[in-house]
Amino acid sequence: FDLVCAFEVLEHIEDDAGSLSRWAELLTDGGTLVLSVPADPDRFAAADTAVGHLRRYRAEELAGLAEQAGLVDVEVRHYGAGLGDLLEHGRNVLLGRRTRSAESRGKELGVEDRTARSGTVLQPPAAASFLTRLLTAPGRRWQRTRPDEGPGLLLVGRRPG
Repeated sequence: FDLVCAFEVLEHIEDDAGSLSRWAELLTDGGTLVLSVPADPDRFAAADTAVGHLRRYRAEELAGLAEQAGLVDVEVRHYGAGLGDLLEHGRNVLLGRRTRSAESRGKELGVEDRTARSGTVLQPPAAASFLTRLLTAPGRRWQRTRPDEGPGLLLVGRRPG
């Protein structure tokens, strides 16, 4: 493939290095891999557990995994500074409460069930996309001034050739 994308996937996979290597092998010579993951292991919290994350990444660690997978011209940057930080905090508070409530009723979800919920928990409906873009515009402008901050990482790398 000329382009392989994996958004918010790698943190759910036990063998992340192996998966990244397999994705890189799918690329044509000169093809590009784009992926996103949650940033900073010290931020691991209730929302991560609730949606089946196994880990979070440091920028240097993610770049190293990509290079070990054979990618070149690897670039990693943070995203979500400001608004993303606020949303992450809100998800952690709400999902922490939900998790404690479910556990008190004896309902503990397995990792497969938590992973299936990832990307759907606390998301606005599709019909609200215009309003969401409008309301997040200031946050997106703020992010451009802070490429080393935010709760997420975006990686772009290329297969040599």
